[in-house]
Amino acid sequence: TYRKTEKEIEKWLKIFETRKIEIRNLVYLEVKSKLKLRSTLATILSEKIKTKVVAVGQREGKWFRVSFRNKCALKALNYFLKNIPESSGGGHPVACSMKFPVKYKKIFISKLK
Repeated sequence: TYRKTEKEIEKWLKIFETRKIEIRNLVYLEVKSKLKLRSTLATILSEKIKTKVVAVGQREGKWFRVSFRNKCALKALNYFLKNIPESSGGGHPVACSMKFPVKYKKIFISKLK
């Protein structure tokens, strides 16, 4: 199933330009897939977009998870952690992630704007 994963990653990279949300210094993509792709896609996209924080979100069961990459990723993470109830996360200055209950996804999306 390596090939299946590879095809799914290629699909999301192709549709990235039409699905992304760009706000100030952050580019966000929400992935809808049965495969867990957010971390891999965030890393690949961060190689292409070096001047902004890349954030890739994906639902995993009752949780919504977001991976952040590039300079100031941890700063972006901390902003969202302060503003979304029941959220948790951590990582490094250039690579980190968070999770929160799916019911707070609208708050997350509103904080992007």
